[in-house]
Amino acid sequence: MSLSKHLEYAMLLIVRQHGGDPEVAQQALETSQQWRTQASDHETAYQTALKAWKLSDAGELKGQLPIPSVNQSRRRVTIALAVVGAAVLVGGGQWWFQQPLQEFALSTKTGERSSQRLSDGSMIDLAARSKGQVSYYRSRREVRLVEGEMRFAVARDTERPFFVVTDLGRVRVLGTVFTVAVRDKHMTVEVAEGKVAVWSSHESGLPVDMDKRPATAELSRGKTIQIDATGTGLTGSVEPDDVGAWRQGWLVFENTSLEQVLSRWNDYLHEPLVLGDDPVLRQMRVTGSFQSNKPMDFFNSLPKILPVHLSARGDGATVINARLPHGK
Repeated sequence: MSLSKHLEYAMLLIVRQHGGDPEVAQQALETSQQWRTQASDHETAYQTALKAWKLSDAGELKGQLPIPSVNQSRRRVTIALAVVGAAVLVGGGQWWFQQPLQEFALSTKTGERSSQRLSDGSMIDLAARSKGQVSYYRSRREVRLVEGEMRFAVARDTERPFFVVTDLGRVRVLGTVFTVAVRDKHMTVEVAEGKVAVWSSHESGLPVDMDKRPATAELSRGKTIQIDATGTGLTGSVEPDDVGAWRQGWLVFENTSLEQVLSRWNDYLHEPLVLGDDPVLRQMRVTGSFQSNKPMDFFNSLPKILPVHLSARGDGATVINARLPHGK
């Protein structure tokens, strides 16, 4: 059944429920309750028609509408809809079209990873301590990443482009494998296969309007970008095999700031790592690969690769401090 037919039938039921005959109203109520549960499109059409019905209050049109009988044709209902107002129905139809077909939340806890296959065959992998929302619409597929990191293996669908949305920027892709991370007021995108376009939050607008705006960057296999809260993007290179390496239990760092390294580790540690106050610590950088289930290997190796020392704090946290030069 088409959208207009769904709307007509929904309005027919609503008009009957507000008629003067209690028996007809009760029968229409029971019928509508059953019909609405048969398909999501039925419920959406009913809510659209109900919205139009409520908006007719101002003109006191409800009392002027003829109540269709059980056997009355839908043509009379269409006339009733016209009385309510064509503008309301056009707006309602647009609202109906823009409603998601599929919507659910994704999240992981500290030290936890998970995978979710979507209805179109796309796969989303979540790193530890990640949170997001999946919304599939008739014209696009969208994932909102609130925090953490996700890896996307996207099934190609030229009719419904795939978007990843964060507070710091947006990514559009047609078919590829890539990761998006939101940590410490930065959004990082890394591409393992294919190609993506990236917009900072200062340039992106709504997902449906992205094609009208120049992208901040276009990334192909082995490319990465990090965008901060000001919209500034820093591009670089990454080993494609390292993109989403946390899926196999590895944390991979390539000239990564010590502050960001600790942030990554804290996704897997119940007792956090804390950076000391010495400004020199924020200039230190780390390169290496470590197994996320063996944090002691990282603890033991860190003083060997950087001039730092580790100390336990009373609340269970481990503090990283700069190591003073010998003799001081």
